[in-house]
Amino acid sequence: MSLVTVQRSPTPSEIGNLDQTDIDASECGSPTFRGPVPSTECYFYVKGTAVILLQPDRTNVGRNNTGGEIEEHLQAILNILPPHDNLTMAVRLQPTTVEAISSVNHARYLAVVSSARHQEINFQNVREVVLLGLDCLPNNKVAIGVTIPVYASTRVSLDGDGGVVVDFDSSLHIFRPVSVQAMWTMFQRLHKELIDAQNAKSSVQQFGKATRRLIDYYNEQVSSDDAIITMWERSTSYCTAETSNDLGATSADAERLSHDYRSDDDSVKTLIYERLKEVMQTVDLDEVTSRDIRLKVEQSMHMKLDKYKDFISRQMMVIMGQMDRASQIFPYLYLGTEWNACDWQWLENNGIKYIVNVTNEVENFFPARLKYLKIRVSDEASTELLKYWNQTNQFIKEAKEKGGAVLVHCKKGISRSSSTVIAFAMKEYGWALSQAMEHVKNKRGCITPNIGFVEQLRTFEGMLHAFKKRNQFDVTPSTSADPVDSVRFRRILGKYDRNVMDIPEVCFCPDK
Repeated sequence: MSLVTVQRSPTPSEIGNLDQTDIDASECGSPTFRGPVPSTECYFYVKGTAVILLQPDRTNVGRNNTGGEIEEHLQAILNILPPHDNLTMAVRLQPTTVEAISSVNHARYLAVVSSARHQEINFQNVREVVLLGLDCLPNNKVAIGVTIPVYASTRVSLDGDGGVVVDFDSSLHIFRPVSVQAMWTMFQRLHKELIDAQNAKSSVQQFGKATRRLIDYYNEQVSSDDAIITMWERSTSYCTAETSNDLGATSADAERLSHDYRSDDDSVKTLIYERLKEVMQTVDLDEVTSRDIRLKVEQSMHMKLDKYKDFISRQMMVIMGQMDRASQIFPYLYLGTEWNACDWQWLENNGIKYIVNVTNEVENFFPARLKYLKIRVSDEASTELLKYWNQTNQFIKEAKEKGGAVLVHCKKGISRSSSTVIAFAMKEYGWALSQAMEHVKNKRGCITPNIGFVEQLRTFEGMLHAFKKRNQFDVTPSTSADPVDSVRFRRILGKYDRNVMDIPEVCFCPDK
């Protein structure tokens, strides 16, 4: 996951045609309301998905851009939006079976666009949201192929094969994100927008005409290119009413639905769920589609699972929900994912002041406001993680003693970060590996440290045991109960003492 910043520089004519009440932020910092438009917007990006970063740090500007296609596409999309409108999220879609436009530079996105200008209606703020089907074409051109308003009556469901179906006014549209992670992020965002729309339902119904500015504007901007229109219409014609029922994308809903398969006496479904969970914990969810995962499950079970598509689709969302939510391991310690690490509202609500980032690939998103410990390691069995645990333990304990909460995260909160938290529990509470592993797994059921980290945890357990009995090892060899073991543990301890000198990157908050 990386940070991307893009410029917003509307033309003078655009500024003149719109109210001068929007946010102004010359950098990616806390917004102020001094000018007409923001000049910069910040997004966190993983393959196929870009989501606006709320409350970003000014220190992130100009140093985290990764370059490449995503920046070009985001810039081109923002260029077609009026200054009042915000690009909340953009998810890349899988190409159609037969591309209507033959170009290697052609990319399709589903974008969530909201109105930054809240309308005062009956002393209430009414927020408008629209979904845009976008085509990013050569020469930084963007065409709008379809528009869908997000009202309380809009419905979202799954098609059972990696697609999200949006139903508005009896018109069905299916969108297939490029990865499982992108599908989950998109589904979760749509679920949130629908909740907001339903909460504002009374105002929209009473003042319906006043809330159509956004959809009316973008309807007028739809491309006149027949090839583009045909391509988006094709996604509608492939939809049927036989899609899954609405599935809440919140973690609470995922927790509730996680028990569905247990209430069914179908042993095949039970096995599917277990194999599905195993597959999803081992693959890179940014690189695979739901179809890829289903095929892997079929391969492991040696049977076709076409008739279980709906069940697999729903359980996939359940497992994503379980992995997506941060888990409270102790009152002061949370274990989570890269998505938790970039959610400022969640961090603030839970009193997070410290973050242990156990990845090579994920940015520190709020270095000016939080204290970070960055451990640059990959999730491979050969990675030496043990040598950092003295530092991570001290860092976590500092958070505990100062009354702040700490988030320990890697990419998915499954291997690197869970191993680090288990090591802390062993050291802090004097637990055996089995007890620490059981405690953390009870709090976060999806953890699966890789085999190399498990072996290092066993070594760490032996080292902690050796520290407890160090006085025993300091006797002369002639009186030692087991001189061989004494020498072996001395070597381990010596290696550990040297390794604690490898101090990883620590970021401190500036003085307030």
